[in-house]
Amino acid sequence: MAAIRIKSLVLSMTMSLAGLTSASSAEKVVYQLGWVPGGSNAIEYVAKARGLFAAEGLDVDILSGNGGSDTLTRVAAGAADIGIVGIESVMGALAEQKLPVKVVFALYNKKPDSIHVPASSPVKAIADLKGRKLATASFSSSNVVWPIFAKRNGLDPASVELMKVDAAAVAPMMAAGQADALINWVTVAALDAAVMKEAGKGMRVIPWSDFGYEGYGQSLVVNENLLSKKPEVVKAFLRAFVKATAIAIADPRDAGNAIHEIVPEVDPVIASQEFAASIPLIQNEISKKDGLGAIEANRLKTTWDWVAQSRSLPQDAINPAALIDMTYLPK
Repeated sequence: MAAIRIKSLVLSMTMSLAGLTSASSAEKVVYQLGWVPGGSNAIEYVAKARGLFAAEGLDVDILSGNGGSDTLTRVAAGAADIGIVGIESVMGALAEQKLPVKVVFALYNKKPDSIHVPASSPVKAIADLKGRKLATASFSSSNVVWPIFAKRNGLDPASVELMKVDAAAVAPMMAAGQADALINWVTVAALDAAVMKEAGKGMRVIPWSDFGYEGYGQSLVVNENLLSKKPEVVKAFLRAFVKATAIAIADPRDAGNAIHEIVPEVDPVIASQEFAASIPLIQNEISKKDGLGAIEANRLKTTWDWVAQSRSLPQDAINPAALIDMTYLPK
């Protein structure tokens, strides 16, 4: 019996050492979010919580973010290997200075920007906002393009009272009747709707993409040093990311649970609703035509056109195609 116990102990120690060796040999990757963890980040957390990153030999740290500019800065400086940021932020930054980053995957092929109104509101189109009070977060990226977007929809921006406030105050202002509508993303509509519900009111979402705002949105950017020195790591990351995307889309509820398991303060129900709202931005007629994560030349140009106009940049300030590298996408 003693011999059996010793043999069992040796086997157990061997397996433990093998596990430690496997863990220590995993490639460390620092992944930078654009903001605090939430439902729109379900894919990353599914990949981590369900072992998809680990299966690719990756040990991925997911870091909370502080805005797109901060994320881009961290990736460019090498403080993070990969990050998620609006592609318009990448274009705007690279029009001012050269940064050692490439966009390798377009998660959103439709824009997430939207107008949220009370369910009882007569506002059905962008032009209907004339003469109304519109609340928005002070540092929202949507504010940059809003004047151009409004004009293209026959609305004089000056005819709207745009109130820039703290992000946490936007939905409560509409719930209290201090704003007739608000600017936000469809991916956080669940949170705004919850605030409205507490006030005994319903809410409707008016996506900007339904009114001509076309182009790519949230995208993955990678430090060029990682691309040149460890291309297989980037490919492995994207393989896990694509698999996690399919899993999250198939079961948004479990996607919300995956975030909650790693970040307990995130409400799994709200997170699942937020991710469900982002699915049409990821999986749609565009992804069916071009492929998940792919970037098509004409749509890329349209994206840049919006950025150039909204930021008063010359059209030749950058070559949008030079920012993209699609060679790492899973075949």
